Amino acid sequence: MDWLTYFKGIDHGGANGLLMSEYLRLVEQRKPELAEKILAALGLPSLDRFREGTGLLFTSKEKISKEEILRYSGKAIKTGNIGNCIVKPAEEDI
Repeated sequence: MDWLTYFKGIDHGGANGLLMSEYLRLVEQRKPELAEKILAALGLPSLDRFREGTGLLFTSKEKISKEEILRYSGKAIKTGNIGNCIVKPAEEDI
């Protein structure tokens, strides 16, 4: 997420918001009970409803090329923040 802030000028909270539904999708695949708990705490019945909500909040999406994604994911996977994730993404996930 920091790469969206550093290289695309998106504030940190906005970058988190843009990527959160994809991260929750990964959580849902690997730890479905955790995803269910998170969605329940938010009062949402499904990840689709979460996506609908974030879609309303983030109406404009940043354009990122496949080359940028590959370059930035390589940088992101090497950061210490990945170690803080309960569900740790692989570089391919990023």
